[in-house]
This record gives sequence, structure tokens and C-alpha cells, in this order.
Amino acid sequence: MTPRSEEPRDSGGAPEVGRDVTVEVDEVIWTAADAITSLGEGQRSTFYEYPAYVQGEGELVPAVEEGRSRLELGQPGVVFLADDVVDDEQVLTLLHVSALEEGQISLAGAAGRVDISHLAQQVDAAALRVDRLTPHPGESLVQRLERYPVEE
Repeated sequence: MTPRSEEPRDSGGAPEVGRDVTVEVDEVIWTAADAITSLGEGQRSTFYEYPAYVQGEGELVPAVEEGRSRLELGQPGVVFLADDVVDDEQVLTLLHVSALEEGQISLAGAAGRVDISHLAQQVDAAALRVDRLTPHPGESLVQRLERYPVEE
């Protein structure tokens, strides 16, 4: 996905500021067979990203949580999305952003970087371990996780 525009949200005086970032789908690498909501190539969607900025001396400074990448305007990246329900509306929620560098991305739990051409295989393998998280229409991501707690 390539971010095309952004709009910071009012922080209400907090030092960290979120933003709505509109992205355009360049390529769909993988979609779950049981997905409820989806995006296709060329489509645009807007996601909320927090924190996106930190207020500093009268201006907004780009920010990102440690270990994560940030969607930068005009720079392609790889995003991981999940079916969710927000305000009684079925939507896609942004789970993770990974910068695309020389055809590779970083993934949590992966040894080193993953070649983008092998990403679909990596996600398929991971999906086999979490197939119990099949989304139900009208069920939020939090409700789904509560339905199937993590086993220790």
C-alpha cells in the first residue's frame, strides 16, 4: 500500500497525536479464505494510526512505537489488516506496518528479513496456527480474541 494523504486528529492537549492516513492498494499479497471485508488493487481506504506525531515546540514531529514502521506519504509499505467491527460497522483494522526495502520486510518472530515473494507462504503457514480466529460478521477483533484466549 502507498499512503496518499493524511490528516492529524486533534489530541485534546495530549502530547501524542493520531492521524487518519489514506492509502492506495498497490497489490494484495494474501487474503484469508474466510475474510468478511477486503480491499482490492487500486482501492483506497483510510486507517487511524496512533501515535503518528508528538507535539513539540509548536509543531508535530513524526512518531512511531518502538519496533514498528510508519506509513510515510508516497512510500510503499506492507500492511497487515484484520476484520473488525467499529461503531457497529464492519471494517478493516490496521494491525502492523512494515517498511518495504529492496523487496524485503521485517516480521515479528521471523529470523531476519522476509523476501516479499515468499510472504504469502509465510502468512499461510501462520494462518494454519490461528484458524480458530475466524471472524464472524458483527464481531469485533477484541470479541474474537476473547472468544479464543491465548493458550500458554
